[in-house]
Amino acid sequence: MSDVTKLQEMVDGYPEQIQNQEDSITELTSISSDLQEQREAVENVVLAPNVVDSDAYIAAKIIEVGGDYATYGATYGDSDIVDWSIWQTGLPIPNPTPPPPTLPGVPILLFTGSMLDGTGSPADIEQFTRQNDYSAAYNHIWQELGTDGTYGIKPTRDSVETGKSIVQKNKDKIEQVQEIYTRYLP
Repeated sequence: MSDVTKLQEMVDGYPEQIQNQEDSITELTSISSDLQEQREAVENVVLAPNVVDSDAYIAAKIIEVGGDYATYGATYGDSDIVDWSIWQTGLPIPNPTPPPPTLPGVPILLFTGSMLDGTGSPADIEQFTRQNDYSAAYNHIWQELGTDGTYGIKPTRDSVETGKSIVQKNKDKIEQVQEIYTRYLP
């Protein structure tokens, strides 16, 4: 087969390749959109309500244990809802929100994700379940692809978007060389 014949064969195959790539881009766009909708559903139906419920639980717990205010860890409401504590000031300041950073006090209840005393009230058990649900949902969104699990919605969507970008760039290049090579054919 001559070089010209081979080049003609390549150019003749480009329209099908371009169409296949357009079909792939359409499919990857659909997958990406579905993954984004999944992420939003988990955030709106599981994560956000659990933060609201957890905040209400903590507010009630402040009253139950005679505390004055609660403090929250840096990741509370983002990657977890387990890092919080209730403080007592000994001052006549009812539940300052947010507490002044210099407010004196001692922690009277620290919570870092395990049952408060191993038994707990029904509300405590519900909070513990809420925290487990939150953690599982958070991981389902953010778990990086790797040997620990490949189920993270966000990293999966990022990979789909990267694949879509690669297919688009390849399609653009094929369209470019199709035009160039056609000029060299008889």
